[in-house]
Parts: sequence; C-alpha cells; structure tokens
Amino acid sequence: MDSTTIFKLATDVSHQDMGEDQPAVILRLSDGQLYTCNTTTRLFLEQVDGEKTMANIAAALHDVFEVELETLQADLLALAATLVESKLILPA
Repeated sequence: MDSTTIFKLATDVSHQDMGEDQPAVILRLSDGQLYTCNTTTRLFLEQVDGEKTMANIAAALHDVFEVELETLQADLLALAATLVESKLILPA
C-alpha cells in the first residue's frame, strides 16, 4: 500500500454524516457492526471512490489539515490500513 493505491468502500459498507460538528457513522451491513468515526475518517471516506489514488486524496484534504503533505499522506495510509483490516475499505 502506497500513495498510488486506490481504495473503494467494501460492498457491504455504508457511511453517513450525522451533521455539522457531529461524528459520522459507518455501518457494515454483513454483520450489523456500527462504527463512529472522527472528522478525519469522515473526510477520508468521502474521498474514497474507487478512482482516486491515496496521493489524490491527500492533496484534496491538504487544505483542510494544517500538516505537511508528506505527514498527511503517511497518516492517511495508516488510517487506510486500519480500515482495510476492519474490512471497511478494499483496494480497488
């Protein structure tokens, strides 16, 4: 997994923004597992579309977060690894 990796949501996963200043929720339909996620995860999942590379996603979110692009890319790759492990996203 690197900056050229493209991810998509798992076919049994849905996520919903709960409103301004509220966490988002992720539902894995296959087992009913419900997750709450922070703003970083919510914004990341909004970018995961099966077409954008991790580099594209980091570039799109760079204006939102006040960190160096390389740091953001590393953090997003770590987040993606966690979401893959939880079977919420998959490499496209």
